Amino acid sequence: MTDKIKTNFLVVCDYASLDAQNKASIIGIFRNIMIPEGGLPLMYPSFYVVFNFEAPSVRKYIIQIKLIGPSGEEICPSLPSEVDVKEVKDEGASGGVISRFMNVEFKEMGRYKVEVFVDGIEVEDAIIYVKKV
Repeated sequence: MTDKIKTNFLVVCDYASLDAQNKASIIGIFRNIMIPEGGLPLMYPSFYVVFNFEAPSVRKYIIQIKLIGPSGEEICPSLPSEVDVKEVKDEGASGGVISRFMNVEFKEMGRYKVEVFVDGIEVEDAIIYVKKV
């Protein structure tokens, strides 16, 4: 079923939240983390990953977001989130997740990949670059 998941958006940002009407507020979207010479390892205090999708059916989905380093290793553990997708009249079935990553240690420069899995199948990814200033 996950082959029919359609991504509405996937962003990496400084902060994100949902209000009472389920509207997302996304602040400080970024793709690059700039560090000074000799700044590694870098302990990044906090960032958010926001994933919103349309689903083929109304049910519970397991969403997991992973951060993969330039060498292919998972940087920090991520816990799966259960998302209960409900149908909204005239809008279809959609859902989303906001995940906060705290105290992430970046040990090397390069290309980091944020991978999104739905029910164990990778459906989307985004890239973060750790670069020298």
